[in-house]
Amino acid sequence: LKNAIDSLHREWGKKPVAFVGYGGMGATRAIEQLVQIAAQVHMMPLTATSLRIIDVWSAFDENDQLKPEFVRGHTEGFLQELKWWGEALKVARTASEETK
Repeated sequence: LKNAIDSLHREWGKKPVAFVGYGGMGATRAIEQLVQIAAQVHMMPLTATSLRIIDVWSAFDENDQLKPEFVRGHTEGFLQELKWWGEALKVARTASEETK
């Protein structure tokens, strides 16, 4: 993931990014590090909308659907926030391009 960020940071700059991690504290710490990296390459990390999946091997049912009891965070809010920032930053990027 870090290699992808390093390689594509120009394409991903001024765009929102949100994170989904799995595991207990490891997910939290990994997301904290990725937020710092994303901010340094001018991405818009959405820190309040990360999701963590606990016990990833048990978190999915036989139909490959995620069981809500294994998710820490608000899934619907996560997607709404990501969409809102995506639309807002698209307008800002467009306006910035027009003034060049």
